[in-house]
Amino acid sequence: MRAVNIVTQTNGIGFWTGIRKKVNIHSIEVDDGEMRAYFNVKDWDDSQHGLIYTDEGWLDSFKTGLVSLGVSAKMVDYIGYSEYGMQGEDYVSLDVPLDFELP
Repeated sequence: MRAVNIVTQTNGIGFWTGIRKKVNIHSIEVDDGEMRAYFNVKDWDDSQHGLIYTDEGWLDSFKTGLVSLGVSAKMVDYIGYSEYGMQGEDYVSLDVPLDFELP
């Protein structure tokens, strides 16, 4: 797991939430084609706000944050949400290429 500081923004256009809100990502874990982007539940409580899953504004801002960490824009293009059942209470699950590494 790697500590990061990525400020993301939901746009409120998703299947599971209609809320526009900043969400700070404090750490990222990558394993076997899955990336977990962890946030503080005080920033985003899925029982109150819904799942971030499918919010394209959040995904775009997260990808921008990854590029600012040094991940290539080409590699970032391959990142997308994992399936619904893989989402957690304190993380967003994403599919990444098997060879994905954080710089």
